[in-house]
Amino acid sequence: MMDIPMNVATNIVQRLVDRAIDETYYLCCYKKIVEDFEEEKETLEAKYTDVQKDIEEKKNALMDIVQEVNLWKNRAEDLIAEDTKTRKSCLFPWCYNCIWQHRRGKDLAEKTRKIKELVESSKYFTKIGRPAELPNWEFYASPDFMFFDSRKSIYDKVLAALKNGENYMIA
Repeated sequence: MMDIPMNVATNIVQRLVDRAIDETYYLCCYKKIVEDFEEEKETLEAKYTDVQKDIEEKKNALMDIVQEVNLWKNRAEDLIAEDTKTRKSCLFPWCYNCIWQHRRGKDLAEKTRKIKELVESSKYFTKIGRPAELPNWEFYASPDFMFFDSRKSIYDKVLAALKNGENYMIA
């Protein structure tokens, strides 16, 4: 009968100790967290440069950029702009603000996880751009278009040429 309360108390104490160790990690291993963040940031910058080049190619080909890619690009820009060089100290230069360092370490660890997710998600872009709509298309396609019988044979020939897989150009 005494085993049940003892097991419950042991379980609670174990969880508290694990939580305390997890929280002290952000304070004690701050330098490693910053190094990990900087390494992942370099990977993200390289991937961002590749995606930016793909976007420019699609824009030069008059294609619209997919919204998913624009959203990814905005998130990546926010993470790339993160500055890890500034440190905050309290009254004396040799006394670092432990509360700030804990919060900053926790924040950078979360941002490192987000960078990994962004880099991983960029591998699954199905497409960067899609063909843009033709400008002023409404002036070329009229709802009052009349189909002439004399052009029916030409229309049928063009349609047959389009269906034929051997033709690569139709004039």
